[in-house]
Amino acid sequence: ACSNSSPSATNLSVSQPDYCVSGPAGVFSWTFQDPGDTQSAYQVQVDNSSNFSSPEDNSGKVSSGSQNYATPLGKLSYNTTYYWRVKVWDSEDTESDWAQGTSFTTPLHAWPEVDFSWAPTNPSQEEQVQFTDQSEVFGGSTKSDWSWTFQDAEPSSSSQQNPQTQFTSSGAKTATLTLTDSDGFSCQN
Repeated sequence: ACSNSSPSATNLSVSQPDYCVSGPAGVFSWTFQDPGDTQSAYQVQVDNSSNFSSPEDNSGKVSSGSQNYATPLGKLSYNTTYYWRVKVWDSEDTESDWAQGTSFTTPLHAWPEVDFSWAPTNPSQEEQVQFTDQSEVFGGSTKSDWSWTFQDAEPSSSSQQNPQTQFTSSGAKTATLTLTDSDGFSCQN
């Protein structure tokens, strides 16, 4: 009879999503370790307490060889430190011990939702165009920095909240606003 060694999860890492497009979440990865064997399942738990007494997210035992997992949206909160751990099973359904990853902290609050309008909506060449910042900031922060770029325009950039420009050629143009809030969170549209 051959003996089956217990598997383990190593090289644990966590990353967070692009907060300009997503709410608080964690993306976790690990390496399955068991010479000559493969992962048959995993379980990930994420908790704001290091004792994992009531996980905010518990994947349960997932039958999968995947070595990464992302929390579903809406499970985690802003301005919170989370702890996470993973256990894995090998092809013989032998279970590993929990392997604990490094803790991570979500941002203070949501990042800016960048939005703007312009008038007239279909400007002709050389016509003065008024841009209006309609962005939203969160968590009690204020808008602190505007960085506009305008394609084929004079001026071609601005740091005003509601700038004016003139497009020097006809056709579709790209206008971009990067807004930074008072906590230093920056998004672009």
